[in-house]
Amino acid sequence: AITALIPAFGIRERDYVKPQSSYLPLFKSMVATFRIKHFRALMWPFLIMQIAFAFFNTAMLFYIDTLLGLNEGFATIVLGLSIVIGIATYPLVNFLARRFGKRPPLLFACGCYFFIYLGIYFCVPIATALGSDPVSAGPLAVLSSLAGPGATSGEVLFALALGVAIAFPIACTNILPLASFADIAQYDEILSGINKSGMFMAVRTFLSSLSNAVIVAVIGWMMYAGAPNPEYPTFFGVQLTALVAAVTVLAAMLLYARYNDPLVVATINQHKAAESPQGSEAV
Repeated sequence: AITALIPAFGIRERDYVKPQSSYLPLFKSMVATFRIKHFRALMWPFLIMQIAFAFFNTAMLFYIDTLLGLNEGFATIVLGLSIVIGIATYPLVNFLARRFGKRPPLLFACGCYFFIYLGIYFCVPIATALGSDPVSAGPLAVLSSLAGPGATSGEVLFALALGVAIAFPIACTNILPLASFADIAQYDEILSGINKSGMFMAVRTFLSSLSNAVIVAVIGWMMYAGAPNPEYPTFFGVQLTALVAAVTVLAAMLLYARYNDPLVVATINQHKAAESPQGSEAV
């Protein structure tokens, strides 16, 4: 709550945005928003990518428990690694976006997700190849109590590698899509002369929340379908979520490639240069 209050009171919004009152019914707002080509090019892959995220966020605990056979508590270590490393790479994401644009690192992140999900699907043979010795007898013995009895070094190494590997893609997909939506809102304002930022964000949030609610229900059905005990998902059901997530994130990657980020950013930069009294050097 405290950290949420920092941007609320620490940023003077009127220094960056000109207040503009307007009203348009929800349905008309959605129709008008989807008429914008660049918004459609970004919205569809964003929704599909959210499906892949929903699969990971909902099933991650079961990837650790059901697929790898580790204690549920070990998921905390995996999440901790991904969060800490992900936050540490935020400056790198911003640098790459300024240097190469937002689309290349976003496509790279989707590619990473694809191979990570495939790795989860094949986690058992991969963990076996990494090592089958008891974790309690090796250099990872400090984690044996969290991993649980019978845990092998390969299973622990795979879980740790999962937390490290997914950190940078999470950082990219936390920052770049939302920044791209902001770019589109600014781009559209330059062309139309009307600030529709609120409409863009409202439609995006509405569709994203709606899709997440549906996908969470689908994931639950997929993991528990055919389970003899409704309290425990099946191995195949949990494994299948990783395969479906890999397919969806690949589809999102192909659609993201259609988003013309260089055109949008170039238009914004040209507009800034034209408005600046110092010319392009002020951009």
